[in-house]
Amino acid sequence: MGEIKKCQPKFSKVLNKIKTSKDINRLWNIFPSTSIDYGLMEKTKKIALIPGDFGWIDLGSWKALEEVKVKDKCGNISCGKHVDMESKNITVWSKDNLVATLGLKDIIIVNTGSGLLVCAKERTQDLKELIKLVKKQ
Repeated sequence: MGEIKKCQPKFSKVLNKIKTSKDINRLWNIFPSTSIDYGLMEKTKKIALIPGDFGWIDLGSWKALEEVKVKDKCGNISCGKHVDMESKNITVWSKDNLVATLGLKDIIIVNTGSGLLVCAKERTQDLKELIKLVKKQ
């Protein structure tokens, strides 16, 4: 915690506010969006590593989700409330609301309750720019 405070003081301030698991959900949106490897591991001198041989997938993208979630017979992945008819290779993530899809192909749909994203899978690399635009507007 001392190294986090030294290397990432903003992150440390948010971490110190966590007392219960409910606090994590409440504070999640104000955490700085800095990865642990860049924000801490590359900066600290106080680190020990143990080599390990185990599978690792960086779930930093929607495409990576395809490597860990089970697909249906049409290559679709869904998490949450989803009903589909005749779609292929789609990913649907819905927190609360039902998402019904029909005849889609190569699409990602993310429904968080506070917003809806519909994105061609081939354009996921542009999501950071889209998020900047959404925040600006």
